[in-house]
Amino acid sequence: MKKLLCLFLFLFLLINITNAATIHGTIYSSELTKVSNVILEVDSTPKQRVVSSEGEYSFNLPDGTYTITAISYYDNEENTAEETITIEGEGDYIFDLFLFPNFEDLDDLDFDVLKDLEEPKTSNWWIYLIIILAVILLIVIFKFKPKVKEETDEIEETDEVLDKIYNIIKKENRISQKELRKKTNLSEAKVSLIISQLVSENKIKKIKKGRSNILVVK
Repeated sequence: MKKLLCLFLFLFLLINITNAATIHGTIYSSELTKVSNVILEVDSTPKQRVVSSEGEYSFNLPDGTYTITAISYYDNEENTAEETITIEGEGDYIFDLFLFPNFEDLDDLDFDVLKDLEEPKTSNWWIYLIIILAVILLIVIFKFKPKVKEETDEIEETDEVLDKIYNIIKKENRISQKELRKKTNLSEAKVSLIISQLVSENKIKKIKKGRSNILVVK
C-alpha cells in the first residue's frame, strides 16, 4: 500500500513537473530603473521564495493562478509589488514587475478631499457678470427716472403757472409787469420767462412804458 501511494505521489509530481511553465522577468522601480536585491515570493504549493540580486527573477510553475509578491528597500523606503498571473499550459512567460512605495497610511487618506483638490474648479465668471449688469441697471434707473419725473413735474407746473398768469392778464385786460408779479408771488425772472412765452404764443402784447412793461391781452 505504501509503495502504491509513493508511486502515485511520484507520478503526480512528475506530471506537474512535465506541465510546468517558466515565468520570468525584470523588476523595475517607479522611475523605470532596474532594482536589485528584491525578495520575491509566489503562493505556489509549496511556496517559492527567492532573492533577486541582479533585478531579474524566474519561477517554474504548473497550471494555475498565482500571486507574485516582491519587496525591496531602496531610497530608505519599502517598495512593493503584487501581481496575479494565470498559467495555462507549458511555455515561457515573461512578466515584468514594477515596485512602488508602500503607503501604510493609505486607508487613512480622505480621497474625497484629494478629489476636490485635483478637480479643477468651475469658473463662475458669468455670475459676477450678471451682478455687475444688475448694479449698472439699478444705477441707470435711479439716476434717470427721478429726472424724467422732475422734468414732467416742471412742465406741468410751467403750464399751470402759464395759464394762471394769462388768466390774470385777461381778467385785468391791462396790467403792468410789476403788478402781475405781486399778484403771483413769483420771482421776476420767472414772470419774465412766462411773459416771453405768452408773447411768443401771440396771446398777449407787451408795451414798453418807461421802466415798466404794460401787458395787454390780444
